[in-house]
Amino acid sequence: MHRSGLTASAIAGFVAWTGSLLAAALYIPPAEWAGARDLGSMALWSAPFGGIIALAAAASVDGLRTRSLLWTYGGALLLGPTLGFGSFALAVKVRGGWVVAFPVFSCWAFGGLLGLLAAACVTRPRSRWIAGGLATVALGALLLTHSVLRRLG
Repeated sequence: MHRSGLTASAIAGFVAWTGSLLAAALYIPPAEWAGARDLGSMALWSAPFGGIIALAAAASVDGLRTRSLLWTYGGALLLGPTLGFGSFALAVKVRGGWVVAFPVFSCWAFGGLLGLLAAACVTRPRSRWIAGGLATVALGALLLTHSVLRRLG
């Protein structure tokens, strides 16, 4: 693998991990930081998820570099959240359930999307504006989802 591929995959894993933690922290209302104690567990369990995203980025880095922008970003939009949901299902199976103060599945879907968008940015630097726009829309969708889930819960 080319050096930029290793860089893209490392950045993708780190961004997926931090994006997942950011999504979890955004879900906890400022006045009710009781759920903050769950962030440590989220950080721990998000590390393997970041590794999964890094592996996905490493496996697709050549395609990210040579395919059309529609293929590159469409793939990130589909694969990132799918890996997030799949990782959540696997973690629930391993743990025997998951009870925390925030929806882990949406946090990992968001983190997976951000991680693969970051990989696309590294491999296709001229298309950063597309990744930035998609990340902004994803953040808006995440905040809307969190708002709805808080009202329901």
